[in-house]
Amino acid sequence: MAQKLKEWSRAWSLLIAMIAALSLPQLARAVDFNKPMTFTIQPQPLVAALIDFSRQAQVQVMSAGVDLKGHQAPGISGRYAIGKALDVLLAGSGLTYKAAGPNTVTIAVASPPSGNAVPQPEKPRPTSAK
Repeated sequence: MAQKLKEWSRAWSLLIAMIAALSLPQLARAVDFNKPMTFTIQPQPLVAALIDFSRQAQVQVMSAGVDLKGHQAPGISGRYAIGKALDVLLAGSGLTYKAAGPNTVTIAVASPPSGNAVPQPEKPRPTSAK
């Protein structure tokens, strides 16, 4: 009898674990920048355009407000991959994006490519007269 009870206990534990695993949301994944979505975003300040983008793409967009200040988004209308839509909205702004976690995109100032920086000429040093 004790053996049967132990087997039933294991079976119920396994069943409960399986139900819990299946009822939890899918494991969090990075943003799929190739996923096509339909966008309708009017030309407007970039801050507002990214809020619209966030709602329509169902992703969270994070950025430093100071980086977005003064930029205009050209707007976008139609079916685009998420990454392509961001490319269009950020075009000419000097900003870039990257996945920052599950369903989260970070917008930041684009860094100059490493190794391709143009060397600056050395500034002449003042010489002292004797």
